[in-house]
Amino acid sequence: MAILGCILTALLEERDIFSRDRASFDCNLTHRVEQLISLWHKPYGAITNIIKQVKALLKSLKINHQKALSSLTSITTNMTGFLLAYAYPERVAKTRQKSGNFICANGKGVSIGEQDALASESNVVIADLMQIKNVLRVRLAASIELAQIEQIFSQDIVEKELALLDEASGKIIVRKQTKLAALNLSEKVSNKALSTEVISHMWCDFVTNKGVDTLSWQAKDIALKARWQWLTGYLPEYNFPDISEQALLSNLTLWFAPFGGEIKSKAKLAKLDLSAMLLSQLDYQQQQILKQAAPTHYVGPTGRHCPITYGQEKSPKVSLPMQEVYGLQETPMVGLANGAQANKSCGIPLILELLSPAQRPIQITQDLAQFWTGSYKAVQKDMKSRYPKPTCNMHH
Repeated sequence: MAILGCILTALLEERDIFSRDRASFDCNLTHRVEQLISLWHKPYGAITNIIKQVKALLKSLKINHQKALSSLTSITTNMTGFLLAYAYPERVAKTRQKSGNFICANGKGVSIGEQDALASESNVVIADLMQIKNVLRVRLAASIELAQIEQIFSQDIVEKELALLDEASGKIIVRKQTKLAALNLSEKVSNKALSTEVISHMWCDFVTNKGVDTLSWQAKDIALKARWQWLTGYLPEYNFPDISEQALLSNLTLWFAPFGGEIKSKAKLAKLDLSAMLLSQLDYQQQQILKQAAPTHYVGPTGRHCPITYGQEKSPKVSLPMQEVYGLQETPMVGLANGAQANKSCGIPLILELLSPAQRPIQITQDLAQFWTGSYKAVQKDMKSRYPKPTCNMHH
């Protein structure tokens, strides 16, 4: 092993002298060791210097180089990767799905030319790299067995239970991973029951990757979000938390995680009460402000509940039969809470879409007083011609 270590050191200190003698896509350092050994007794050029260096290194280690070199032919070159791993622990690398692509223990992705013999290896250790554009290409490396990695890094390898969503079945499966830094050395299905924290964490990751739109937003949830976002946009004095898509994603631990631990499948994820989850961010007083300042409905004098639509505009809109506002001089307002009704100056008037008896829009106004004194007469005339009072019909 000592002589192999000295050979590797000497080879790596020199420029890659064998690169010209072989196809440019062979980056296997083991092949270079074997070639050096085959030329040991008939060296030429730079090889002579490398052999001198090996002898000097052996001498510095107080190893009899004559004796050591007599066993050259029995050197186990398949230990090349094993020795390199001690020198470059951060460059132990594992294959990815695509041939020639590897991930290193330090998290960096590297590539080996597809025709290279090492491209199909499961694990390698990289001794030399070069950057071509944005790609890190391997110049020199050697293969290493998984058992060798486990032997060298036994102190650094950690076992981790991981919850994963099986997209096909929609159910959670538990995997036990063996990891060395960024490398997932092995993975197997486990039957262990998971804690609610682990499950919740998995769903948070799922939503982070897929976006909040992957959740099943019902009409009531979308309406709540619209009211809330209108309130944060136009009435910042109420100091409501931001629930934009970006804010929801970055605050998953606040509103989503507390409910995530009980979700055992994708079907259950689809049944979440997202409105209740969003409202969990508000205290009782804030929930009352939301109800009062951004009501879901306008209740007319007859008691009819007319839904209010909140959008990008400052004034929300309500569609209602014209008779619902007969006798009203002031345009109904929103934005008022905590007894602020008395101070109408801070209210925001609704846009009223007045409907005919056939539910067709006949007028849009934001100023009822002006409507009654202005265009109402023309609307009234038009209504009379369209909807004449019924006369009695004779039935046969």
